[in-house]
Amino acid sequence: IVGPEVVTHMRKFLALPLTVSILDGSYRKPSGDVPMSTTSGEGIVLSGPSAGDEKAEGGKKSSDEDKTFEMNMESILKEAENDFANMKVDEDPELDVMFEDHGGTSGGDADDAIAEFENMLKEADNELAELMNS
Repeated sequence: IVGPEVVTHMRKFLALPLTVSILDGSYRKPSGDVPMSTTSGEGIVLSGPSAGDEKAEGGKKSSDEDKTFEMNMESILKEAENDFANMKVDEDPELDVMFEDHGGTSGGDADDAIAEFENMLKEADNELAELMNS
């Protein structure tokens, strides 16, 4: 199943003048275009570093990146642990005021809804047990 967004993007792509000209065969390369490569032929193999050089450089680079990443993660974890240790919920006056305004830690309507839901599940369990026993 294709979503409406995909269909919309496909229609926009197919409506582009370049796409239409390619599909109907009327597309011609502009005369002022400069080729990307100065050498002749397509599919020219470009030389690269040898396999040994690539492994040595890539291994060292990824190893350094891994160490940097691990150090960053360790510092983030230490900072979080320090923040957590410094956080004292019992001594938060704003939180105390908020709980006093709402009559303690109860959620009011939310607690009622949860209790209703739990009761409904218990009733359903009882009905299922009765059906299974009969």
